[in-house]
Amino acid sequence: MSAIAASWKSSAPPSWLRMGAGFTVIALHAAVVAAIFIMGKTAVTEIASAPVVQVRFVQIAPEPQQAPPAPTPPAPPPPVPAPPVPPPPVPPPPQPVPEPPKPKPVPKPIPKPVPKPTPKPVARPIPTPEPAPQPDPTPSAPVETAPAPSPPPAAAAPPPSGAPTGAAAPAGPTGPPGPPQPKMIGHIDYLGAPPTPVFPSISRRMREEGVVVVRVQINTKGYVDQATIQKSSGYERLDESALQAVRRAAFKPYTENGVAYPALADIPFNFKLKDF
Repeated sequence: MSAIAASWKSSAPPSWLRMGAGFTVIALHAAVVAAIFIMGKTAVTEIASAPVVQVRFVQIAPEPQQAPPAPTPPAPPPPVPAPPVPPPPVPPPPQPVPEPPKPKPVPKPIPKPVPKPTPKPVARPIPTPEPAPQPDPTPSAPVETAPAPSPPPAAAAPPPSGAPTGAAAPAGPTGPPGPPQPKMIGHIDYLGAPPTPVFPSISRRMREEGVVVVRVQINTKGYVDQATIQKSSGYERLDESALQAVRRAAFKPYTENGVAYPALADIPFNFKLKDF
């Protein structure tokens, strides 16, 4: 250690040099301090002499925003049609009052056709036979033949009262023969559809049924001269409906050997509810 100190001491600079270095260091420090002081004063002066700027905070109103366009109002809904006024209820039809059952009509007696009086044949005079010719007389004794007896004269009709009895009344002229009597036939032909009667509605409600037989008389032209009830159904409405159907029908004339004759025929009609 002593050796190191001794070496240091031997190598140390002289004192004057050390003093000069010290003064130099001090001077440098002083210069630095002075510079700092001067610079700080200058900065304060500049700051003091600078104009004062006043700052005012002004609240800037926000830029007015454009109002959005008003929304388009929705289209009004279509008017709801008023419900139709229901029609007034139709009153039910009145129930038909059932008619009291009518007593069964007594079948009318059908008048039988009165036969026309047959004209009496006129009595023709019986011719008198002529007498046989007599033979020529011969030499022998003649034999005379007795003449044939003449027939008795026909009895004359008694003369009317007030007429002379001595002479017979002359026979008057006979009239023209009457029209031929209609013939009853079992089959008849129609011109078109057969007659169809109408079932009366009242008879339906009353549940009337029966069979009607209509006798029809047809002339030589096929027209109906007469229609009568041959057999009644027991109900006048059904009988009348059958008669009207026959009167509306058209028939073919009844002919024999090409000659037309009046005819009679019976036409039955069966009134059944299930068939109408």
